[in-house]
Amino acid sequence: MKMRLFYEDELRRKSYNEMYQIAVEEKLVDIYLENPTREELINILLKFRGARPDYSINKYNENGLPMVQALFDDKLSVRIHHENEIKIPHKIILYKDLNLTREDNYKIIIPDKIGNANVFLVNANNYVCGIFNLEKDLEKNDEYYLTCKTEFLRVEKLRNDKFSFLFFKSDDLKYIDFEGLLNVPMRN
Repeated sequence: MKMRLFYEDELRRKSYNEMYQIAVEEKLVDIYLENPTREELINILLKFRGARPDYSINKYNENGLPMVQALFDDKLSVRIHHENEIKIPHKIILYKDLNLTREDNYKIIIPDKIGNANVFLVNANNYVCGIFNLEKDLEKNDEYYLTCKTEFLRVEKLRNDKFSFLFFKSDDLKYIDFEGLLNVPMRN
């Protein structure tokens, strides 16, 4: 059974009974024990089945990586440290000319406050080496597959091989205009 996701404005247009029925069908409330208010229902549905706006960079632009690099150099030098909250595989192997896909099964566990659009691979010199996408694992609420197309990587001629992932808070993503910067349409 495929999990349904909902946007807040979509839920606010629904009646209490429609939302309650969804919560029961999705097994988010117990029909015999709980009698949540309308706001509680909206919060429950958003917490467990909430769709979020997608700020992903997912289409290649020839000048895109240098422009993202310029943005990082000028304005985004502060990193987010969540070492104890984000679970990443210890080793990720990238092959030249092969995309990283869901089938490679690299999963990341991230808390709600971290954005689920892109993850940036940077080296110790803050050089942007790649842009990865996070694809939701519909079976588990906080798990995502790490994916990447080869054209979003630039790691071949680097001397510094100390890499880390850079994440952004969900609230910060809406203020970073990657779409305008790259002139690349975002995914719907």
